[in-house]
Amino acid sequence: MSKLNSQEDRRLVCIWSTGYWLAMAFLAVTVTACYKLPTPAATTMNPETFPQPIPQDIIRVPENPPPFVTANQTFVIIDGVPMYRIGPGDVLDILVTRGATQEKIQAVVRANGRISIFLIEVNVDGLTAEQAASEIARGLSRFFKQPSVDVSVKEYNSKKISILGTIGLTGRGAVLPLTGRTTLIEAIARVGGFGPNARTEEIRITRGDKAYTVNMFQYLQDAERTQDVILDAGDTILIPERTRDEEQRVFVLGEVKSPGAVPFRPRMTVGQLVAQVGGWTDGARIHEARVIRADPKNPEIIGIDLNRLVLDGDRRIDQHLRPNDIVFIPRTYIADWNAYMAQLRPTFEFFSLPFQPIFTIKALEK
Repeated sequence: MSKLNSQEDRRLVCIWSTGYWLAMAFLAVTVTACYKLPTPAATTMNPETFPQPIPQDIIRVPENPPPFVTANQTFVIIDGVPMYRIGPGDVLDILVTRGATQEKIQAVVRANGRISIFLIEVNVDGLTAEQAASEIARGLSRFFKQPSVDVSVKEYNSKKISILGTIGLTGRGAVLPLTGRTTLIEAIARVGGFGPNARTEEIRITRGDKAYTVNMFQYLQDAERTQDVILDAGDTILIPERTRDEEQRVFVLGEVKSPGAVPFRPRMTVGQLVAQVGGWTDGARIHEARVIRADPKNPEIIGIDLNRLVLDGDRRIDQHLRPNDIVFIPRTYIADWNAYMAQLRPTFEFFSLPFQPIFTIKALEK
């Protein structure tokens, strides 16, 4: 009888244990479903939502962008399709059909915009290939019955642009013929792209007596179509080269796998920078990382919890960086950041950063 009681007790314990853990699992699922990430504390650079607005001193939108056009000397849009405009110097292939007879004629557009074909002269300057074919057929209809004409451009010689500066293909410059509606990024791709030191945010375009500044970095980052200029005949494009003194950097120091200087890119964030240098080491106190901003007018130390940002994926607390910012990940607890920065001052001076006066940096607590 005692044995039966023992088995019964074990059975009851098993049932109770199973029920207990099922209840705990249900409670855990319920709590998890109701849990929300806490709202991050806001600072001057850390609002409650991300992405943050980009400071205007980092991304500058040109004040005089070139106008967006749907037609110019090079092309015109017909039925939604951009068509090339023929001009002096272009070479045309002309196929004339008269009944069962076909003749292929090659004609060069003269300086006055006219071509000679059979017994007639036709002005084709500024016309599309289809429009030129219609004009030629109309002229030939005086001598032939219902002639059919097809026109194509064999050589594009009438409209050219010049690209100067640091480009990928030649490194110095190139002259390109325009074969229709051509945008700035398309033209740069044809010459091999930007050179490695191109200052893409300040490309200059000279058109007649006007000059424009185009921020192609903004276009590449944000697909900002207003910055992808439609080019016209005679445009001169200058892509300036960024000198060593002009190159902007940010720095990542402390417990990271690849400490040092990293080229600054507008819209760069702490999360992107940490990923770019390979992450942190095993001994890093990632919840105590700091963005050190040595602005002489408003020096700051901004706390950022990389555990929450990277591991928990809470991008709301990410930080946009500025040139010369330092992201520092400590190994040990730091009670007095101002005193600690003073100890690291020789390291910062090695990177030629403006840490004067270092003792006045204000720590912003989270």
